Amino acid sequence: MKRQNRTLDVRVTSINRRCRPASLLPLALLALLLAGNGATAQQSAAPSTGLNRQQEIDAFELSEFYDLRQNALFLIRDGQLKQAERQLRAMIDAFPQMPGIQYLLAAVLVRQNNLDAAFDRLTIAIRRGFSDLNLILSDPALEPLRRQERFQSLMGPIGESARNAVPVRPRKVSPAVVRGGVALVTEDNTSWDPKRRILKSEFLFGPKATVPGEVQRGKGTRKVLNEWYSKGLAAGNSGDLYDNHDRNHSGGTLIRSFPQMTSVKYGPRARAAGVDYGLNTRMSFNAITIGNSSTVAERRSQARHALTLPGIPNILYRQYVGNQLYVYPEHQDYDPGRGDLLPANTPYVIVSQGSSGSDAPFLVAVTSILAAFRPDVKDYLRTNHLVMPTVQMILRRGQKTVKTDADYLSAKAHPPVFKPENIDLPTMINLAHRMKIEDVPPMVHLRTVEESGPQPGVDDFSVGVSEILFDTPGAIARVIRSTAYEKRMVIRAESTGKSSKPDDRYDWVVLSGDKDRIKINKRNENGSEVELIVPWHERRAVPGIPGMTTDRVEIGVFASSGKYHSAPAFINFLYPANQKRKYNDRHQIVSIDHDDPNYTKRYLEPRLFVRRNWADVYKYDATSSLLTGWQRRRGKWVSNYTRDGAKISQWDDQGRATEARSVRYKIERDKQGISRIVEVPGATRLFYHYDGDKDRTGKFREERIP
Repeated sequence: MKRQNRTLDVRVTSINRRCRPASLLPLALLALLLAGNGATAQQSAAPSTGLNRQQEIDAFELSEFYDLRQNALFLIRDGQLKQAERQLRAMIDAFPQMPGIQYLLAAVLVRQNNLDAAFDRLTIAIRRGFSDLNLILSDPALEPLRRQERFQSLMGPIGESARNAVPVRPRKVSPAVVRGGVALVTEDNTSWDPKRRILKSEFLFGPKATVPGEVQRGKGTRKVLNEWYSKGLAAGNSGDLYDNHDRNHSGGTLIRSFPQMTSVKYGPRARAAGVDYGLNTRMSFNAITIGNSSTVAERRSQARHALTLPGIPNILYRQYVGNQLYVYPEHQDYDPGRGDLLPANTPYVIVSQGSSGSDAPFLVAVTSILAAFRPDVKDYLRTNHLVMPTVQMILRRGQKTVKTDADYLSAKAHPPVFKPENIDLPTMINLAHRMKIEDVPPMVHLRTVEESGPQPGVDDFSVGVSEILFDTPGAIARVIRSTAYEKRMVIRAESTGKSSKPDDRYDWVVLSGDKDRIKINKRNENGSEVELIVPWHERRAVPGIPGMTTDRVEIGVFASSGKYHSAPAFINFLYPANQKRKYNDRHQIVSIDHDDPNYTKRYLEPRLFVRRNWADVYKYDATSSLLTGWQRRRGKWVSNYTRDGAKISQWDDQGRATEARSVRYKIERDKQGISRIVEVPGATRLFYHYDGDKDRTGKFREERIP
């Protein structure tokens, strides 16, 4: 496996930091982010910059600009002003034509009380074309500057800036003609989509007469694929792209074996932007695309890397319905001894068992399936964005371990990681070739209708995160944080495609987890809406793989309206591996030990969970069974808390809290550099009173501490 360049890792991370809630940004920064003048690619620049009035900015520059600016905004939001200042100054050097960066730097300097430097930067921003008068006059970040007499001197230049502004336009692009079996990604055929934050390269393919007459060379299913194609019964791979995303480290022989495939190559600007390497979250194409990357990122497989970064699952979903599918090796993220480290299962990628080279057999399988489709079926799939859902169904149904429909509706067909030795290529291509348009299975779309959740500071002490890992139409993932015994969700399923009907049948199948304890309650006749009740799950063995364990529950959802079941959609529940929990016979939490030595040695995904070093023991009223509070133990240190999560400081003669202080939680790094959740005193004091001797829970009034 090749390790992904760290610079690229940081860039991918910064891309996805934009997916944090925008409402958390300061108002001025949010306004700047959305403002049309001074904040977008169609930025203005005054003649004093020395720029040519016809200057254009290409898509790769736009992509980098948006990513860096978004990262700067979040540095500001997180209070990392010095880091933000350094990044903004570097951006000014790289993008002098974007006066919005000067404006943003002025705001950062104001927050650091460097008003003279801030005034200078605001002046430069206006002289270079920043002319949003409403923002300048209303931005709270600039209030200290507006109180100064010299601020009025800027009013005239704002009007002059607006009159003399020179637009900097995105570079004009057009589709590139495919030549010699190569589709070249350059600044001339690549555009930037600011709404989806993705680059799109477009290509024009030559007439079919110029395509090689041979679908496949060498061994395997060559003979039958070539025969079908020669008779016009199979579509072949004309117009299909192969995108190698590890600089030919793995999968380099695919084009030699399938000469009709078109190879994606990256020009100098694209390579310099790093869009050709590692996890593909930045490129899309106007053609059916398969790809791979035998690389790792931050000691994770690319699959785990993708599923633990905010926003990336949405990009993978758009690839999936955009007729694009990539293969990534699991590389030590799904191995006996180490266990299942993947946070979710999705249909958006193929994860291969093993490291470098384990992806190659799946590239061959997917390419063969694409070639085997009948021409009209493949055209239908392409037009209706069903290519990859259908490929995923065939790939799963065509495994050697899957013989019947019952097998398909089981964990046998839908592991999070696929073994190359289970590929039954003749079965797969025959499934694809026999399919008619009316047989194409629908695609399942999921939507969360209701769900239970934790109460921060009472049954969840995480900081700034929820249980929602991601919500996408083909996969939903939750990270269990609540102390509640059960997680409840109501999910609605719909299907798309020509074969879908209002009365399509939906099958909901437990693929991983205790089937006897998980409840799937159908709320209508065809099962398009269900209530899921999933109880607490301890770490458990994965059936059929000695030494493999998992902390994840999976439920697969399948639509059926005719000959075939659809590709699965998934609902995932990831449980914290390091928590030793006990529940009573009423399913109430009795204790959670975060410091048990047998549990603390377990790997915990640091992007999703932060460690704690205490144990909580919960107390209940003997009469009403209501929670009255808990006791927290950390070595010799013992504290008691009310049912509201406040730390008790005084009790009455019956052992009930009379006074307590609120508690908040934050993340700190210990001496080993490991992040942990720690508690700090809150800003309010709670005074409890009770309705007689039998009242054990009480009520409180709250006072803010001066």
